[in-house]
Amino acid sequence: MIAGIDYSTKAVDVVLLDEDTDAATWHRFTLGALGDGFDRARTVRAAMPSSSWWEDHGVAAIGIEDPRGYGAGFLYRVQGGILQCLPRDVLVEPWIPSAWRTKVGLPGNCTKSVVACHVDEVRGAGGFGPIEAWPQDACDAYCIARATRSVVETR
Repeated sequence: MIAGIDYSTKAVDVVLLDEDTDAATWHRFTLGALGDGFDRARTVRAAMPSSSWWEDHGVAAIGIEDPRGYGAGFLYRVQGGILQCLPRDVLVEPWIPSAWRTKVGLPGNCTKSVVACHVDEVRGAGGFGPIEAWPQDACDAYCIARATRSVVETR
């Protein structure tokens, strides 16, 4: 499995991508409901699964968004909390948004709706039958997982 992680100050979205079948599963871990981004960043450890969860799912590599732009300060707090919850012996690849978009064949500055349409198209072409529409954060995590898989395949 290859994991892609997208996050905000409200939730952590993880998509697990099966390397052999391309089947993808989405998991959302909600951060604390009270307070501001600083307060919610303090709840990352409690919200995230343990290291054994990643091992139980056979995760071999993890891609995580490396935030840019307005509000990145709060996001780096959340990212730090996430990184502390990941297994130490697994490859973790940081991705700036334009880089993961380009790696999956999209323009680096494309809109969120273009990303969502791309994900629906790729997932639907996988032959898994009707697909459930995912929220934007899950679509981003899916693309991050695919980008990470392409890096792992070349190493």
